[in-house]
Amino acid sequence: MTLDFNEIKSAGLKIDNPLPAAIISQEDSLRLATALATEMRLPAPAATAAICIICQKGGTSKRAQGNIYAIVDGTRVELNTIRRVMNSAGIKYTLRQWARTNANLIYNVSELFNIEGDLSKKLSRLRPSITNSEKIWLSNFQMDNPECPEDIRKLLMEHYESLFPQKQMD
Repeated sequence: MTLDFNEIKSAGLKIDNPLPAAIISQEDSLRLATALATEMRLPAPAATAAICIICQKGGTSKRAQGNIYAIVDGTRVELNTIRRVMNSAGIKYTLRQWARTNANLIYNVSELFNIEGDLSKKLSRLRPSITNSEKIWLSNFQMDNPECPEDIRKLLMEHYESLFPQKQMD
């Protein structure tokens, strides 16, 4: 055996490139929407919209109160219900991973219904010139989304760094 790059290159190997830990596959993402739709007896679009709205309202935070909710077509869906469905369906990813995977969908749903991000009030005080569209982007899971405007991502990163300051090097 040798450690030869040319042998590796010519071997025609197939390598699975896993997704970053921060996101999940679309198939896994669909599992949550389908499980919630079944549990709540909602059409899939309504269940998906409810998940998006709850994420937008701060439901992705570990410390989020379980009573964060969305009312879609007269049906109230709570974060606690989503957590229970994830547990009973054996879903092993977090709601934050779901949100990062579906960040653009969440933005579009939130824009459609004019729902500001969970950090909107706090961060717009720091930058009063923020537009209504930008307020919708101000959600805790949008920080790494390349579709999110760069100045908003920077603001979200500054906020994140203020919560979790880097330890100073000696």
